[in-house]
Parts: sequence; structure tokens; C-alpha cells
Amino acid sequence: MRRLINVVFLLLLVSAPAAAQAPITTTLDPSETYIPILQFQSGTICPSATGPTGMCITEGAGIHINALATVTQINALSTRIDGLVTTLSTLGPQLTAFGARLTTLEGQVGAINSNLVEVNNRLATVEDDIGKALEGAALAAAVKDALPNPGDRFAFRFNAAGASGEFAGAVGFSYNVAERTRVHINYGRSASENAVSGGVNLSFR
Repeated sequence: MRRLINVVFLLLLVSAPAAAQAPITTTLDPSETYIPILQFQSGTICPSATGPTGMCITEGAGIHINALATVTQINALSTRIDGLVTTLSTLGPQLTAFGARLTTLEGQVGAINSNLVEVNNRLATVEDDIGKALEGAALAAAVKDALPNPGDRFAFRFNAAGASGEFAGAVGFSYNVAERTRVHINYGRSASENAVSGGVNLSFR
């Protein structure tokens, strides 16, 4: 962990502008522990005059030590990183709980959708039943007996009727078998329903 912190601190300082870093010309304190912060400078051959003798690394690439970090500074950075790790560790369970709540909410939304589908199916069934009932009403209004005129033996009747947007048509036939006896039959048709009726009509004095 300490090595990782050192690398992070090294990268942060490398990204800083070179102008903000003053070359070190004083003698190092042997009682302190230092970590070198490297700064690339193109076209410069790291002369010994810019820093203490023996402080250059890869001299041909022009890399030289511009600044030094103390153990105190590194420890302060380590403390800050540890605090950040602690904060992230505390945030983890909260995110887990939030994910569980989202999962619960997703299940509730799914249940509501299922209920809505069931309600829609029931409404469709009710609408279909109402439509059939209206067709039945239109058929009842359209199916009528054909009545022969006095002296006639046969009669045909064509009817049409409607009820709240539903329509039906019917045809009827009747036959006077005798003076006081008549046979009749009727057929009606709506959009999806059929109706047939028939019978014998007897008259008396």
C-alpha cells in the first residue's frame, strides 16, 4: 500500500508545471528519507550545475531531480488516501442497499404491469360482451314476422335495425296454411351473431 501511495504522489507532482518547482541546491539532511520527483525536459543534458552531484538519472535523456518530498509529506498524503478509502468503503453498503431497493421497485413495477394487462383483458372481454348484447338488441329489433295481406297466402319481409353502432338485418317468410293458420320463419344476421325464429300462428273467434 505504501508503494502505491508513493507512486501516486510521484505522478501528481510530475504533472505540475516545471516553473513551479525550484531546483534543489542545498545539501540533503541525512536524518530524513527522500523520494525523487522526476521532471522531463527536452533538449537538456542534466548538467551537474543544476543539482547536487550524483543526483541525475539517465543523463542522456535529460532527466534531473527538481524537487524532493519528505516522509512527513508522504505520510500526510497517505492519511488523505486512507480517509478516501474509508469513505468509499462506507459508500459501498449504501450502494448495495440502493441496488436492492431498485430491484424491489422493479418487481413492484412488473406486478403493476401484470395487473394492468389483466385489467385490459377484462375490459376487452366486457367490451366484447357489450358488443354482443347490442348485436342481440339489433337482431331482436330486426327479426319480425311477415304478415300476408288479407286474401294473400304468402308474404316476405325484410328488416334492418341498429343499436348503439351495432346493426343487423333480417328476412321473414310466412304462409297461410288455412284461413286461421299461418306458418312463419325468420332469419337475422348481425356482425357476428345469427338469429332464427319460426312458429305457427293460430287465430280463433
